Amino acid sequence: MKNSFLLLILVTLATSYSFAQNQSIDCNDAQAIRGYLENNGFKGVPTTIVGAADLVEVDMVYDYAQLTIILDGKETNMAEVLQKNVRAGASEGFNTAAIVTKNENFCDESLKAIIFNDFDKAKYDSSINAHIWNNPDSDEDLIFTRVNPIDIGNLNNGR
Repeated sequence: MKNSFLLLILVTLATSYSFAQNQSIDCNDAQAIRGYLENNGFKGVPTTIVGAADLVEVDMVYDYAQLTIILDGKETNMAEVLQKNVRAGASEGFNTAAIVTKNENFCDESLKAIIFNDFDKAKYDSSINAHIWNNPDSDEDLIFTRVNPIDIGNLNNGR
């Protein structure tokens, strides 16, 4: 199982983009946020935002969006979905974290820094970023996701 998790991460690494580290994005410009996500390795899937979600306490998943969306035809809280992925990585010995954000989080400089720079690469082997993009012009929203690859250097040091 560890090999399949590693293979998924390596495939993502091979197909990933060079991520921007610092960009000035107007946090009130949904199209600029979408452009940033599309240009930096995030893959978008159609969804609809249903409403606010209760805060779900899950290990290593940081839900700054707290939104419920329609995913595969049912109401979904992304924090719960990502928790399964984080646990799968942990069961294989990887220290993985996940973050869920929404458009308004681009107005918070500390959260924007996390989105731009991912996570502390000295602390985590990999991370999963999910962004629930609210389309201000219609109910056709998007869920953007990106898996940030495992640090190969850590794997070569005894893993």
